Amino acid sequence: MARTAGRAGLHLRHRAARYACARSHHARARRTLRPLGRRPIVLLSNVGLGLDYIVIALAPNVVWLLVGRVLSGLTSASITAAGAYVADVTEERERAAGFAMLGAAFGLGFVLGPALGGLLGS
Repeated sequence: MARTAGRAGLHLRHRAARYACARSHHARARRTLRPLGRRPIVLLSNVGLGLDYIVIALAPNVVWLLVGRVLSGLTSASITAAGAYVADVTEERERAAGFAMLGAAFGLGFVLGPALGGLLGS
């Protein structure tokens, strides 16, 4: 049992490390997408995250879980690009409310996402 738990910790560390490496190595590639505008970057990021969830849901083994996390790391830019988009489209006096709505949306996702996943998974 302890041997299995040790391997699970190792896989978790590898998963987190691969996500971080993919995210940092592809920051330059995401910067080249800047001329497209913020909206396509947010959409690409959300599509990548959706594909990550599909890969993770259908993963037959741990390797596919890691592939999903790398895919998510490659396309991760949603929070940064969404914040920049809010700053671009709101007037200065309404900007704080826009950032508050963005923070509330992410917070709601963090709270309701796992609860919804638990309900749908059972």
